[in-house]
Amino acid sequence: MTRARDVANVLTAANVLATDIETAAAVSAHNSTTTSVHGISNTASLATQTYADSSKTDHELLNIIGAI
Repeated sequence: MTRARDVANVLTAANVLATDIETAAAVSAHNSTTTSVHGISNTASLATQTYADSSKTDHELLNIIGAI
């Protein structure tokens, strides 16, 4: 039973490794394909929703302070 379990563990590890390699390849291909979308050379430079919301709030606060 121990040998069967060892074989199962090796096969499971091989499947996980194969999945990791396939996932990394898919992410790499996606990144290469989407590097220049709509004229944006690096889509990683785009602002996140959280950053945009924070900037909007900061701008609103500056307008309130300027109105005082």
